Amino acid sequence: MMKIQKLEQIFSQDLQSSSFSILADFYYKKRLYSHAKKVCKIGLKYHPLDIEGKYILAKILLIKGEIKNAEFFLKDIILRNPYQLNAILLLIKAMEELNRSKKSIGRYIRIGSLFYKDNKEVKKYYKDSGKVKIKKNKAVKKHVNSTLHISHQLATKTMYKLLLTQKKYTDAYA
Repeated sequence: MMKIQKLEQIFSQDLQSSSFSILADFYYKKRLYSHAKKVCKIGLKYHPLDIEGKYILAKILLIKGEIKNAEFFLKDIILRNPYQLNAILLLIKAMEELNRSKKSIGRYIRIGSLFYKDNKEVKKYYKDSGKVKIKKNKAVKKHVNSTLHISHQLATKTMYKLLLTQKKYTDAYA
C-alpha cells in the first residue's frame, strides 16, 4: 500500500508522469472506476500514444456503458499494435454489442487469427464467422507486418509489464 501512496504522490506532483497507467490500473482493480478514469484522461493528455492507459480507459468505458467511446479507443490500440489480444477480443465483443456489420467485425477477427490462431476465443469467433466471408485483406496484412518489427519502445513496455507483474513498482516507474 505504501508504494501506491508514493505513486499517487508522484502523479499529483507531476501530472505528466508516465506512471499514470500503473496508478489507473491500481484504481481499476480496486473498482475505483471514477478515479481510474480521471487518472487516464489526465495521463493521456500528456501521453496520447500510451497503449496501457487507453486499454484501461476502454475497460472503464465499457463498464460505464459508453461502448462507442470504448470502441474508438480499442480500434486505436489495435491500429497501433495489432497483436494486443485482449484489445481485439474486447473490441469484437463491443462491436457485437453495437450491432456492427459482420464484415467490419470480421476484419478484427482476421487480425486476431493472424497472431493467435490457437487461442480458444479467436478460434470460436473465426469458426462462427465462417458464414461471413472474411477476405484476406492485403492492407490489413501489410499494416500488421509493418508493426511486427521490435522497437526499443516495445522492449521497454515489455520490461515495464514484467516488473508490474512482479510487483516491483519502483523499478517499473524508473
